[in-house]
Amino acid sequence: MRVSNLFAIAGMIALGGVSARAETYSFIQLFLANSFVQGTFSGTDLNIDGRLDSRDGEITNFFVSYSGSQQLVPFTLVIRDLQRLVYETGTPVLGDAAYEGIAANTLGGIGFSFVTGRGPTTFQIGFVGTLPISPGTSLSSDLPVMVTQVPESSTWLYMLLGLFTLTGLRRCLTPRSS
Repeated sequence: MRVSNLFAIAGMIALGGVSARAETYSFIQLFLANSFVQGTFSGTDLNIDGRLDSRDGEITNFFVSYSGSQQLVPFTLVIRDLQRLVYETGTPVLGDAAYEGIAANTLGGIGFSFVTGRGPTTFQIGFVGTLPISPGTSLSSDLPVMVTQVPESSTWLYMLLGLFTLTGLRRCLTPRSS
C-alpha cells in the first residue's frame, strides 16, 4: 500500500465523526435581576438548507430552564412544550436572522413561556413569563441568545483515532538518524 493511501485512510478516520446525525447545541440568554434561561436542543438538517427548523421535523430534543429571579418561579420546558425553533447552523447567536427564534410554553394557556427571536413570533427580544400574562410576572431581555455546539463523544473518538494514526504514520515514515 502506498504512503499516500495510508494518509488518505487516516484522514478519513479523523473526519469520520462528521456526518448527518443529530447535533446537540446548548444556549443561554441572560435576563434582568440576575436571571437566565439556559437549555439544549438537538436536531439534524434533513433538507440541507443550513438551518434547523422544528416545522420541518428537524428538532429531536429540546430542554430549557429558567431560574435566578424572585419575580418568577423557576420552570422547565421540554420538547412537548416547543411550538417553534429555528436556528441557522454554525452561528454563535440564535435570533439575529429574521427567521430565527424559539417559542415554547406549557400548553393549555396556564403555565410558563419562553419566546425569543423574530422568526416564530414578532418578538425581537427575549421574554419569559407566566401564562396568562399579568403585570409583574414577566421579564424581558435584549441580550442575544448565545449558542455553542456540544461535541459528541464519538466525534472526539474518531478525531483522536485519526490523529493518533497520522502521528504513527509520520513516525514510521520519518528516517531515523544513527
